[in-house]
Amino acid sequence: MAERHEWEGDSPFMYCEKLPTEYDLVFDQYLRARISPEALDVQLHQEGTDSNATVHFLLDQILPRMLGERGELVLHGGAISEAASEASTLVLLGATGSGKSTLCASFLKDGWSLLSDDCVYIDPDTLRVSGSYPGLRMYQDSIDSILGQETTTSFMAGYSDKQRVCTQLPIMGERGLGAFVVLVPGDDQLKVELLGGSEALITVMQETFCLWPSNASAAAARLSALTKVLSQNIPVYRCQLPHDYHGLDEVKTALRELL
Repeated sequence: MAERHEWEGDSPFMYCEKLPTEYDLVFDQYLRARISPEALDVQLHQEGTDSNATVHFLLDQILPRMLGERGELVLHGGAISEAASEASTLVLLGATGSGKSTLCASFLKDGWSLLSDDCVYIDPDTLRVSGSYPGLRMYQDSIDSILGQETTTSFMAGYSDKQRVCTQLPIMGERGLGAFVVLVPGDDQLKVELLGGSEALITVMQETFCLWPSNASAAAARLSALTKVLSQNIPVYRCQLPHDYHGLDEVKTALRELL
């Protein structure tokens, strides 16, 4: 019987089975992906899964986890960049529902560039940031509040109430990394604090994509890459967000001052 790792709290339910030379990444009843990280090969097996969900699983889960298993530094986060400055990319990290897409959309409306709202690759040698694709997936109330009720949306996947925002966004090239911001739930007050040392390292490391968490060599490669990034004076902040759309301007002002 194959070894199995399950991710708790994810929707849909997701688990990975370790085979002799490959992995099976399974998304509940929707999709099974046979993955060979070394060969960069993916075979999809699906029964009745709609094409929107398949594209979502491939771009937002399968490919990032495959690259992470190869030791690449791929993070569950959004990335926004101010064109006026080179090293001005904020990488927003946090659990699903923490506000990454909402903040990305609000900065986008202010004229910033969107690299991605959910998956970010960082080159530890050049500190250049790349996004998977410039897209937004948001709940309808966030879309209405940030982008307006006239915003065109499309169906994302049957298991989620999120909508995909239909925007014609340019695919951005690499941008310089400015800071990591880890979003966490808060009360009605905005709070931003600088993390240091092992706390900063562990906090960001927890947001890296991987297929098999107990693969020591892949984890060591990701840890080494992240250590190299942080050793180049890239700060890590924890940001407690207020539960109020009207407080977004205050949040954005505080985050701009971090750069």
